[in-house]
Amino acid sequence: MEELELLLAQKKQKSEGQEGLLRMIAGTLAYFKVASKRVIDEVPLHLKHFLLRRYCKELDELLVKRAAAASTHGVADGTALEEAAAAGEDEVGEAPQQPTAEQLMAEDASTAELRAHLQRQLKQLQKVRKILESF
Repeated sequence: MEELELLLAQKKQKSEGQEGLLRMIAGTLAYFKVASKRVIDEVPLHLKHFLLRRYCKELDELLVKRAAAASTHGVADGTALEEAAAAGEDEVGEAPQQPTAEQLMAEDASTAELRAHLQRQLKQLQKVRKILESF
């Protein structure tokens, strides 16, 4: 009888061990499914990021080269006048005067006028509000 109980206890331990092993396998499988999904989602994003950075870097270098070529154009290749026209220069070869930072930051006249009008209107409405609140 004791042998039978011992065999039953061993069988129970064996089945509990297999159950634990199955749980561990199921957890590992679930982890790999989630991890592979993340990799599948992330790889295209990284490739896109890499390609966009490379494109932006090449575009930046090209723009700098063209700007440098336009500002230091020479007469040797015979395209100086065309390059000057493309760069916005006149026939003498002088670049048009660049606006200063103050000029660039200055408010447009129509915008300034509209802002002043709206400020006057706001003051008038605030006065009316005070009168109405006193009633």
